Amino acid sequence: MNFFCGCLQGGKQHEIIEPAGLANLDSNVPIEISRGGGDLEEVDIGTVPLPPTISFEDLEKSKLVQGHVDQTDSLGWVNFLLQSAWPRFRAAANTLGKELVGRELTEAIRSSKEKLGFKIDVDFDITLDIGNNPPVLKNVNALHLTGASEGIELSASLAMTSGEGFHFELGISGTVSGLAVNPTVGVSEFTLDGHACALLAPLIDKIPVFGGCKLYFLDIPDLNLHFFGLKSVGKLLGPVIVSGVQAGLQKVLNSFVVPGGIYVPVATVPPP
Repeated sequence: MNFFCGCLQGGKQHEIIEPAGLANLDSNVPIEISRGGGDLEEVDIGTVPLPPTISFEDLEKSKLVQGHVDQTDSLGWVNFLLQSAWPRFRAAANTLGKELVGRELTEAIRSSKEKLGFKIDVDFDITLDIGNNPPVLKNVNALHLTGASEGIELSASLAMTSGEGFHFELGISGTVSGLAVNPTVGVSEFTLDGHACALLAPLIDKIPVFGGCKLYFLDIPDLNLHFFGLKSVGKLLGPVIVSGVQAGLQKVLNSFVVPGGIYVPVATVPPP
């Protein structure tokens, strides 16, 4: 499908361009854009970006059949799909989070021993549940692609806050510089903001129409954590715990940044 574009640069000149021609547009220049004819609507090209998972080189190889941008506050059906898949995503994230946080805490303690020279001999009991509240998606962009594998990519702004069921605690036991410690520290609440994608592919000729769904971030989301109990572990162990927890959770998020992500098969894909 062609895009009917009128660049507002040196006067209005409407022209038809192929998807690959988008690479030649100045991202700072407002454009008028219409799909399928009708009145042209002036928008900022920055409001209709192609997700970084689709490069301009890819567009030259495959055909962008149709695109849609929804600037409403929320798309209920998209969030319903996310809520439906959340139990499985929650379980996977909890398992991965506990594993990576434990690994990073161990590494942080080892590094502190070498750099700071004080002795830490502690064990951690990690309890993690990201909770029942899935993130909310807003301003959803949809792209329909054809090529080697036809699919639909949804990209959206993502916002998530801790809510019902969220629980993250570290039970600590051992000694720090010869002193016995047995505190409990953790995270009381968090916020997560970023840009997420869901790729429904390949499209097939039977219900549920697509073979699976890949979920991923376009870049590393912003994660803010509110800790509790740090005073009980003292000035030596507190920073070690914070750095270990943050590093572990960042690695969880990094695993979902392209080209990473999680793919959930939905239907058996027939052979070509």
